[in-house]
Amino acid sequence: MSKPSILIVEPDATLRQTIADKILKPQGFDPLSAPSPEEGLGIIVRATPDLLLLHLSIPQVEQILSRLSNFGRKIPTILVVEQSTTQVGIKLLRLGVVDYVTWPPMADNLLQVINSTLENRSHHSNGGKNVNFEFADMASHLMRNPLSVIQTSVRCLQTLK
Repeated sequence: MSKPSILIVEPDATLRQTIADKILKPQGFDPLSAPSPEEGLGIIVRATPDLLLLHLSIPQVEQILSRLSNFGRKIPTILVVEQSTTQVGIKLLRLGVVDYVTWPPMADNLLQVINSTLENRSHHSNGGKNVNFEFADMASHLMRNPLSVIQTSVRCLQTLK
C-alpha cells in the first residue's frame, strides 16, 4: 500500500520544507509542495494527492477548490488559518474543506487533523468513490441550532402572560 500523499500549498519555501521534512515525512506521508495555487493545480493534475494542506488567502482557496470542482475533482482539504476565530464558509465546506488548523500549526495538532481526515475519507469511500458526508453533517448541525433557538424563544413567549 502506498503512503498517502499530501500537497502543501504554501508561498514560503522554508515553511513548506519544514512541514514536509519535520512533520509529514517522519510519519510516513509522501509530501508534495507548491508555492502557488497555479502550481498546486498542476501537481494535482499530475499526481492526484490524497489530501490538500492550504495556507493561502480565502479567495485563493476558493479559486483553487472551485477550479478543482469544475474539473470534477474533490480532494479533502485542510486550511491553515491565521486566527482560531476564522470561520470556514459554507462555500468552502461544499468545495471540500473538512477542517482547519491555526498558524503556526503545532505538529501534534496538525498530524491529528490529517490522520482524522484521511481516516474519515477511507470510512466514507465506497468502491473507491469518495462519498462526502461532511457537508450534510454540517448543514444538519446548522439547521438544528437555529431551530432550537427559535423553539426556546417560542416557549418563552408562550409562558409570558
